[in-house]
Amino acid sequence: MNPEVTQYIEKLSPWQVTVSDNLRKMILKAIPDAEERLQYGKPPT
Repeated sequence: MNPEVTQYIEKLSPWQVTVSDNLRKMILKAIPDAEERLQYGKPPT
């Protein structure tokens, strides 16, 4: 799991953290080679 994504999720509300964690686990179980990245919520560089 991507640490940037983990840090982003940890800042969400408790119910969003739970949903996001469950979704991440489900996706990685179904698609083991999936790569996580932040597409939104990241300041432009």
